Amino acid sequence: MKTFILILLVLIPLKNLTGQQPMTFIEADTSTFRAYLDSDWDRIIEVGTTAIDNGIDYYYLRLRIAYAYFMKGRYQKAIPHYKKLLEFSNNDPTGLEYLYYCYRYTARDADAEKLAGRFTPALKNFLGKEDRKPLTGIGINSTFGTGADPSLKDDVSQTAPQDIDGSQILPNSFMNFNFEISHGIQRSIIVHHSANLLNKDEYAFAVVNSTPYISESQKIRQFSYHLSADVTPVEGLTLSPLFSYINYRVPIFYEYGAGSGNKRSVYSYDSHSELVTGIKLEKNLGIVTLSLAGSLSNLNLSKQNTAAASLTILPLGNLNLYLTANGYLHGQKQRDAAIQQFMHSYTLGFKIAKHLWLEGYSTFGEFSNLYDPFSELTYNSLELNKNIRSISLIIPLYKSGASLFAGARLYKSESMFVPVEDVFGSTNSREINYQSFTFGISWKL
Repeated sequence: MKTFILILLVLIPLKNLTGQQPMTFIEADTSTFRAYLDSDWDRIIEVGTTAIDNGIDYYYLRLRIAYAYFMKGRYQKAIPHYKKLLEFSNNDPTGLEYLYYCYRYTARDADAEKLAGRFTPALKNFLGKEDRKPLTGIGINSTFGTGADPSLKDDVSQTAPQDIDGSQILPNSFMNFNFEISHGIQRSIIVHHSANLLNKDEYAFAVVNSTPYISESQKIRQFSYHLSADVTPVEGLTLSPLFSYINYRVPIFYEYGAGSGNKRSVYSYDSHSELVTGIKLEKNLGIVTLSLAGSLSNLNLSKQNTAAASLTILPLGNLNLYLTANGYLHGQKQRDAAIQQFMHSYTLGFKIAKHLWLEGYSTFGEFSNLYDPFSELTYNSLELNKNIRSISLIIPLYKSGASLFAGARLYKSESMFVPVEDVFGSTNSREINYQSFTFGISWKL
């Protein structure tokens, strides 16, 4: 027993001598300041994190840790430290400035604009941030698309129903022009406007009043206007109401016999208007952003309701690598008939050179007549989309705040004969594949 007590008396002092002692304020301050002078960002983060774990927390410690993460390009990691140092010094211009850029460099523009409302007059002047900037963003892009294999035209006209009112469409080509502007209302609301002009050339087989007709080429002209607003009541939480108006004109013409084999053409336009309303809620959780959305629409003679969720991850705490996964539960109804569709999509983007990003996108699951509340794209054509894949190059021009982008998209779809009285009772399915190419430029002001 005496021997056991003697061993304990020997081991206890040894533990105290070899164990890690709690870090002191002077050690934390001296070590992080020296590391700051040596630009040793990893050392600042290591020592600073240990100091905070030991209950040491003050303005300059948070400033050094935040700046270390900022210099390493890990902006999401820097954000909570800049927010904490602003608790120590509420109107600190350095903290406000760097937190603002952390938000901008992680695509949290709504949070950046809200934060700018706290800028001092001197900081606003230094960064060129007026109290009420007329515009916060501008974008222009054009898309050119090919069509289905021309050999399908004769096949469709011969196999589609001849006595049921309805139509079957095969795209020939299309051209789309889109113009976007954004502006702020105070600092907590950003309003987005988008005007879109679509010219589509398509082949159509249709039956009207039990009379079939064939259109070798018909021009569809569509105008759409999209309106949304990002409302940010608190930093990290954004609520976005959405609205879209779509109007398109479809030419109707066919040939019929008169007299001894003479042909006459009848031609007119049929105009349609469609509406979409929706709402989106986005919550930032550090390197993860979660979004929930819902929308109601009346596309192509039926009614739709869509529930959607999105998850975006920035593994490196910046936009050098990002992954977004979206899921959509999409219901459609016409009279007493209804269908449910489920679609999910994924976007992967990463930096491949100093001023060059590559982004890939793919969808899985069949869908039609879908409004995407995340991209604000409307798929209101009659074909069934089975898979969409795209690849894009993005070139940021940092000094001007502009970004150039170019992309190619592959569509794997299904053309069907759609009866007017039963849009879900389609027949005569034919697989079609076509491509599109997009070019554009955007500015963040």
